[in-house]
Amino acid sequence: MVMQTWLLVACAAALATLTMAQKPGRFLSLPNAQKCANRPKEFFYRGRNYFFSGHVPALRGKKFDWLDGRNLCREYCMDLVSMETQEENNLIFKLIQENDVPYIWTSGRLCDFKGCEGRKDLEPKNLYGWFWSANREKITPTNQIANGWGYNPWSQTGHKKQRQPDNAEFDINGTTESCLSILNNVYNDGIAWHDVACYHEKPVVCEDNDELLNYIASTNPGIRL
Repeated sequence: MVMQTWLLVACAAALATLTMAQKPGRFLSLPNAQKCANRPKEFFYRGRNYFFSGHVPALRGKKFDWLDGRNLCREYCMDLVSMETQEENNLIFKLIQENDVPYIWTSGRLCDFKGCEGRKDLEPKNLYGWFWSANREKITPTNQIANGWGYNPWSQTGHKKQRQPDNAEFDINGTTESCLSILNNVYNDGIAWHDVACYHEKPVVCEDNDELLNYIASTNPGIRL
């Protein structure tokens, strides 16, 4: 039932691109078979390939808003990275630290668009309203430590000098901080999760997406992925 609920949420997210990215007329991209077969495979973890856009020559130095970053990944049968375990989170933190990456987008998203209204299980949103858009899994309430984790990855500070998520930009220009970014010591807080307005541009880490890979495999007989 939980997965079905979040599947509906994800469908709503695809239709709510104006709310997500503040640019009209954009939707989630379909995977490209050739790109999927030749996708960058920088490192491998638990059956999935990953790459950091800054390490791909054609993408080095480029930044993307959250939706464009997600669509870049999707064309390669991937999606923005989701950190469901502490081990995976540590892996991404290590990549950021060793390469002095200032920030990246993740697939984390706040359920604040059409289809999320009136959901008591998501209130208050800053605690219960976050999910991984790549696989439609809920994120542990932001004020709790997830099962199997030894720490809370959300930063304890930010622009408003309070625990994240703080939706700080809403107080500045009325823009909701609806997307989850990892920032590297921007607030002298080490490497940590922050809520950020989705229009900001950042490099991305892409992760294999089973649904997209299976789709391309089923519609392109003989393709090697």
